[in-house]
Amino acid sequence: MKRILLTGPAPHNIGGISTHLLRLTALLSDVYAFDFIDEGHRRKKGVFNLRSGNIFVYLKKVFAADVVHIHSGSVMVRLLHILICRVILRKKVVVTIHRDITIENRLSTTMKMLAKCNAVIVVNDNSFNALSDKVKSDRLHKIEAFLPPTDDEYLQLPEVVARFVDDDRITLCSNAWKLVEHSGGDLYGLDLCIEAMALLPDNYSLVFVIADNTGAEIRLSRYLQRIDELGISDRVLIYESPLAFVELIAKSDMVLRTTTTDGDAISIREALFMGKKIVASDVVERPVGTVIFRSRDVNSLVEAIKADNFEKSELPSTDYKTIYQNIYSSILDN
Repeated sequence: MKRILLTGPAPHNIGGISTHLLRLTALLSDVYAFDFIDEGHRRKKGVFNLRSGNIFVYLKKVFAADVVHIHSGSVMVRLLHILICRVILRKKVVVTIHRDITIENRLSTTMKMLAKCNAVIVVNDNSFNALSDKVKSDRLHKIEAFLPPTDDEYLQLPEVVARFVDDDRITLCSNAWKLVEHSGGDLYGLDLCIEAMALLPDNYSLVFVIADNTGAEIRLSRYLQRIDELGISDRVLIYESPLAFVELIAKSDMVLRTTTTDGDAISIREALFMGKKIVASDVVERPVGTVIFRSRDVNSLVEAIKADNFEKSELPSTDYKTIYQNIYSSILDN
């Protein structure tokens, strides 16, 4: 069985890329043997983490792999992997760019390095067009970052969340890995969601999940105070711990993606996959079926939430297993 080495936040971490890697390995575990170089903040016993700085373990894993598939979110870490694995050690390398590459720094350097890889996967048209004259056409692929959730991901919601979702209100849901400031507001738009809830009728409720609030306690306390000031504490639940977000999407009426910057957000694709209404900011290209609002504009957000012309638009059925097998096979066979 051929060995695929994945670099990036391994599946035990929180976030879109780690979720993607979880589903990718589940999808192809009967065809390939997978190993990880973990780049996440949450270290797990038995999983090698790049932050350990152990170059000997790193090289051992690279030498043992038939293909190195790079999913690193950091531009510099990605370039370092390509330099070592492809340029120096001549390993077969696939790179997936999980964001719009045109907004990255060091773009010219990135493109030169990507041109040396055996395959490059991008998630949107902007990235594809930017690389189309830099990477050979048979090596460049546009595939959305989404992979269907596994059955094991649909876990029971915490009781407090389940009770909140099961009432008679129209339930909105959103999530954040952490509370981080960006462009003068909250990166994931929690502040915007709170202001929007104050403008929505009483039959709307919001569950906002914060997976890790470490270091942002003061910021969150301000948001909680604002919720009290607006008199909406009975309609807004901020849940401060990871949960099965796909299950929350399934139980909610609508999903919000109010970010000030973004990649190919998995939660949007998951919402479309389940036939849910998804409202998202206009900061990047969004999938067909997404209801768009002007970023950081609370009135535009409220209008998008209340819009009644939404029609369910499910993602087309795609044979992702065959797609990825074909990419790996084309590399391994050459």
